[in-house]
Amino acid sequence: MAKLPAQILIAIFNLQRQLVQLIDAAKTAEYNLFEEYGETDETVPDLEQLQNGTERLRNPYSRLHSFSVGNLGGSTDSSYCYARFIR
Repeated sequence: MAKLPAQILIAIFNLQRQLVQLIDAAKTAEYNLFEEYGETDETVPDLEQLQNGTERLRNPYSRLHSFSVGNLGGSTDSSYCYARFIR
């Protein structure tokens, strides 16, 4: 079974870590806003933006996960792996 090059795995894990940190920051901000001010006409747009931001961050996280798991047993050619990821 072929393996992804270590440099690609390291890059994937670093990106995933950064995405998790950003998701956590967005969810924390959403929670704090809701706890402090509740769901009012003034806070609803901000709460929705934070939820949308979280979803936008989850998509690339999921793609990175699918890419790394989906490549188990795949090609070790870096350009091929990258091309599959950006599709």
